[in-house]
Order: sequence, then structure tokens, then C-alpha cells
Amino acid sequence: MLTETWLDDSISSSDIFPSSLFSVISRADRDLGKYGGLLFAYNSSLNLQLHDISNPEQNFTVACVVDHPTAGSLLLIVVYNPPVISHYHIPEASLVTHICYCVSAFKGLRRIASNEQNIIILGDFNCPGRNWSTSILSVDTPLNECFFDLNLLQCLDEPTHVRGNTLDLVFSQRPIDCWVSPIGLSDHFSIQFLLASGTDSIVTLLLQIVFLLSLVIVLMRKLLNFILVICIIMFSLLIQDPILFLSGSTGSMLSAPEA
Repeated sequence: MLTETWLDDSISSSDIFPSSLFSVISRADRDLGKYGGLLFAYNSSLNLQLHDISNPEQNFTVACVVDHPTAGSLLLIVVYNPPVISHYHIPEASLVTHICYCVSAFKGLRRIASNEQNIIILGDFNCPGRNWSTSILSVDTPLNECFFDLNLLQCLDEPTHVRGNTLDLVFSQRPIDCWVSPIGLSDHFSIQFLLASGTDSIVTLLLQIVFLLSLVIVLMRKLLNFILVICIIMFSLLIQDPILFLSGSTGSMLSAPEA
């Protein structure tokens, strides 16, 4: 998923990605000007089915439904909004309208209930002064309200720009681990994250069970060793002086209280 591609219709997708290795699902080339351009591509060797549900009437969001054989359906929306100082900047209300368009198309395509959605929205939002680490409703804006209604969390908590700003964001309905790294000559960093499939979740659960069982076994062995040491000590005392040992261990039970 790429933002700020600066592509136009004079450049074909095969000029960017080898068609034998990658498939370009969706492109939203920029209009005339300095900013813009989005692209969604994936490795052709992956066992995935993808469906482009982008709104063709705009070029600042692209959306794709990813169908995985075990993890189910996932809606990915990629956003690029130019800086506020640019006359190409998109008002948040317009951005929210197109995000809702993609979400509605996803729900209609998969006929899923609102509580069964699996949505990730990411991209360059150009909101450097906004604090996403607290409640998503800490700032009353159309974008914050939209993400709150979709039960989205902001999962990235480190700078994504060479100047120390967090301009690129990742919103998900489930917490996911994200990390950033420098890329080429760009002033933005690349964002990477992992999504666990259904099979991966089962494997993780099995590994956790095995770990807990091994921990129980270790604790049982320690307990048995402790019991064994106590038995050895008691046996040693019994061999050294059996009369003293027996009288010491039973004296309190045989002695009667004085009248």
C-alpha cells in the first residue's frame, strides 16, 4: 500500500511492479499538482482473493476487500490527505463520507453485521498536532467521531516522518503491532504490521497451552524434589537415633495435660 505515489496515467503499473510477482488491485492517481496518488498491490504468490471497492469519483482513498481462507474477510482502506496548508487538502467531512462509502460497500458485499466487521484504515492523514494516544473522542472532529463509531484504535505510537511527526496512522478494531523503518530517499518511514490468520491464532493458542503445561511440569518436579529432600532428612534422623526421633515426633501427642 503506497501513498503519495505522484503517478499519473502516463505511467503503467507494470513500470513499477513486475507483473509476474505483484498484482496491482487499485490505483488512484493524483490530479494536477504537487501531492497525491495511492496504490494497492499484493504479492501474487499469496493465497488471497482481493476485490476493489474504491469510490472512482475521488482519488484520496482506495479500498480493497481481502478474503483469506482461514482469517475471513478484511477491509483495508488507504488514505492520503495533503497538508492543511495545501489547497488540495480534503475537508475531514468529505474524507469521512468516502470512508463510510467503503464501509457500507464492504458490509453489503459480505452481508455482515456491524459487530462482525474487520476493518483497518491507514495512510497519511497529515494531522501532526492531534493526540491519538488518549481517547479517540478527545478531539471533536468528524474523523474522530467516525473512527469512534467504527470502534477503531490508533495502533502506531512512534514518529513516521524524519521531522519527528506522526503523520501516517494505522487504525484497527483489534490492537496490532506496528513498526516503522526508513525507506529510500523518502521523508516518510515505511510502516509494517502483521495480521494473524485463523491458523496462526490456533497455533499461538497451542503454543501457549504447551508452555503452561511445561510450566506445571517444572513446578511439580520442584515440589517432588522438595518432598524427596524432606523424606531423606527424616530418614537420616530416624537411622541416627530412632528412639529420639520417634519420641520427639510423638511426644506432643502422648503427653497429657497436667491436672
